Amino acid sequence: MQIRVVSSLMILLTVALKLESTPGNRRIADVCCEAQARTSGLSGRAGVEMRSKETLRVKPAENCRWWLR
Repeated sequence: MQIRVVSSLMILLTVALKLESTPGNRRIADVCCEAQARTSGLSGRAGVEMRSKETLRVKPAENCRWWLR
């Protein structure tokens, strides 16, 4: 189950990276960050910050869009 969640998350990140490069898709990065936060069992900025201490090394919420570029 955990492997399935991680692989789904990686697919989501890959899609977001491709979509982020086109204008008008700024919110895709925010959706990705939120998905990562949810996988840690938290929501919002606290989840992203908690996740940043784990293996994925996600940036805090305000830097997440930059991280996905």
